[in-house]
Amino acid sequence: MRTQPIGSEVAEPNEASDPSAPSFLNAFNLACLTKTLRIANGLMLLSVFLFCLTLLFSMTITIVGRLGGIRHICRAFFMSLIMLVLLLPWHVIFDSLVCGYLYRPEDLVLACERKSTELLPLILHYLRFAGFWLVVCGFLMAAQFHCRRWAHSIRRRLQII
Repeated sequence: MRTQPIGSEVAEPNEASDPSAPSFLNAFNLACLTKTLRIANGLMLLSVFLFCLTLLFSMTITIVGRLGGIRHICRAFFMSLIMLVLLLPWHVIFDSLVCGYLYRPEDLVLACERKSTELLPLILHYLRFAGFWLVVCGFLMAAQFHCRRWAHSIRRRLQII
């Protein structure tokens, strides 16, 4: 009987190597992708809309109550509005003239079918589906930073700190 090192196992035929056996990739199809994208897009739109609405209410309370820190909450509110505008799927309305962060499964399939060897379309493809979220996350982090400064300003004005 010959022993083998731990890292070198002999490949035995099993059902995982059989192409007809169900696996995670075989179960992952366009219907699953469509359902996942629709749920994620809906949750994203709802959460950003609620974030903008919360900042609007906070700004209104700050103005009416003369709490101070209005500059910070206004900046946060406008950053969240910019984030909402960038998030909306404008390409559905304007026929691919302007794109938004959210995309439909059809857009993803069409973009993957278009194989381009040119540099500019390839860069735009990766920016649309992989890099555009950095811009949206940047606006979210900036809005959160201004919200934090607003809260600190209110605590200082109310002498809680």
